[in-house]
Amino acid sequence: MNIIQFTRDFPDEASCRSHFRGAREREGIVCKKCGCKKHWWLKNKDQWKCSACDFRTTIRSGTFMQGSNLGLYQWYLAMAFMSFSKKGISASELQRQMGIRNYDTVWSLMHRIRQAMGDRDSLYGLSDMQKVDKSSVVFNYMSTSYTPFSKYVDTHSTVKSSKVSTCNTLQWVHIVIANLTGTLLGVYHRINQEYLQLYLDEFCYKLNRRYFKDRLFDRLVIAVVGN
Repeated sequence: MNIIQFTRDFPDEASCRSHFRGAREREGIVCKKCGCKKHWWLKNKDQWKCSACDFRTTIRSGTFMQGSNLGLYQWYLAMAFMSFSKKGISASELQRQMGIRNYDTVWSLMHRIRQAMGDRDSLYGLSDMQKVDKSSVVFNYMSTSYTPFSKYVDTHSTVKSSKVSTCNTLQWVHIVIANLTGTLLGVYHRINQEYLQLYLDEFCYKLNRRYFKDRLFDRLVIAVVGN
């Protein structure tokens, strides 16, 4: 999906609400009260009603949109810009594009979406042999927040290689690190260490779905649904 398709498919709040409702129903509505998965849609209330206990679920409840004062159209627009841009978009630029006065509102919105990306990726794990190289992209690896990789793998081996062999065996790793460095320093400029993981979540989410192309926006909507 590109910006032209987006404006055609989602011209207003109603179209975004209808699409998000469909995404939630495909992922499955689970009653918070009794755990039942069968619900009825109350058109006049814009809510689902549990078929077992009559508990009602709003369209945002249980998703990353819960508690947000922004409209679904604004959420969709932010997700569109974040998924259309290969290298990411800064909060100040997104603020300008969306016409929102408060910078903190946009900054918080983007972090919620990044958290959704990270949570979605956490559902999947790595397998087989993995290649890892050290890099000081933003912060030193001697930081107390650094966790040794050996805690997460069955067998960990360290290989010291020459410059030539390193270029051959870790070529893809170096490309990823270079792209990450360019994104963090070229787009966002200054990143607080407290929020670094969220920026890494966004980068990894897009990297893992680099072949999705036009489907990336739809996948991001599912991530925001959460469940």
